[in-house]
Amino acid sequence: MKNVIYNPLINKSPSGASKNNEKNLFQIYIDEKISVKNLSLVIFNDKNENIRNKFTMNYLNKSENYLLYSVQLDELETGLYFYYFEFFENENLKYISNFNFNAEISDEISTWQLTVYNKDFQTPEWIKGGIIYQIFPDRFEKSENFIPTKAKNSEERIIHSNWTDIPNSALDTKNYSAKDFFMGNLNGILDKKNYIKSLNVNMIYLNPIFESSENHRYSTANYFKVDPFLGTNEIFKNLCTEFKNIGINFILDGVFSHTGSDSIYFNKYNRYDEPGAYNSKESKYYPWFKFIEYPEKYESWWGFENLPTLKKENADYIDFICKKEEGVLNYWQNLGIMGWRIDVLDEFPDVFIDELRKSIKEKNEEAFILGEVWEDASNKFSYGNRRRYLLGEQADSIMNYPWRTAIIELVKYKNV
Repeated sequence: MKNVIYNPLINKSPSGASKNNEKNLFQIYIDEKISVKNLSLVIFNDKNENIRNKFTMNYLNKSENYLLYSVQLDELETGLYFYYFEFFENENLKYISNFNFNAEISDEISTWQLTVYNKDFQTPEWIKGGIIYQIFPDRFEKSENFIPTKAKNSEERIIHSNWTDIPNSALDTKNYSAKDFFMGNLNGILDKKNYIKSLNVNMIYLNPIFESSENHRYSTANYFKVDPFLGTNEIFKNLCTEFKNIGINFILDGVFSHTGSDSIYFNKYNRYDEPGAYNSKESKYYPWFKFIEYPEKYESWWGFENLPTLKKENADYIDFICKKEEGVLNYWQNLGIMGWRIDVLDEFPDVFIDELRKSIKEKNEEAFILGEVWEDASNKFSYGNRRRYLLGEQADSIMNYPWRTAIIELVKYKNV
């Protein structure tokens, strides 16, 4: 028999996270054989863990061999909190702590987390309980009803006529320069409309579709243009309309942490008429990038030189992405998308994410914002700050990789 029972999903109300206008009720069961004196809940705000507030827990009743104690806290401000329990046993201070998600009596403190989010936070209704279908456009379906036009870097692209070919670009290619194109296109997705509908899908998440020199298209060349090998902006608008008519919405992959070196904005290979940041310090795009020794040495995403990093705190760049109507976000929302999956959300400063949310939601409150964060997004610490993705002010949801990992571990080892 356990000497203490506490599970925040069962013994706390509301279960899990709470709103900033809700009271929190904590109940804990302790074996009657244990001498308990001055049982308290100790809680502190993440912003100042040195200030710890104690709340005396009240004895309620006996249930079988356990004594039930309870305490209710008034509303807490939006933020991240941590808590544990303490009591005296025969004049010795003991803690009831969280060890591997189990409550245990110990001489050491290990906390539970309490996330308190904004009471006004609302997430889009249309996606709740739905099924998301992810499409990598180049490899999904090729429609013969579309004839691609020449791209800026067409001569470097390896075009495969055989759908089952092995790609030439191996993972060890410099900068993983993925030049193999199998010519999947937007019309191909439209051709598969009935098939996708049969899967009971209500949202399609498209990997990047903007003009790019790589087949994965994470090296953006033009934020306002569909890659010519995939289709046109008009075709994409029609695609959104056709699927919306059968109850399926699109969200796009928003790759705003970096551009491609082969882009309008950087223009390393002089394919574009307008000077990019690499060509001239007088370029309007020069302040967007982080140069170490101009122009050859610059910060790039994880060292990939074909992905120069953007200054996400630059006001002009934020405006370029987030400006009402004229910005990148609203432009594609006007074409029919219902939201964005934000690539590497955890690499953005709060000032960018705040403006991004404001822009997306002002255009459409029901637009969905999904962020890529690999760790536990509710308590992630990065760039010198505790992040607030899930406090009701930034993302609607996160790509839940910890849950993915737990499922894989369960299937592989069945010991999670």
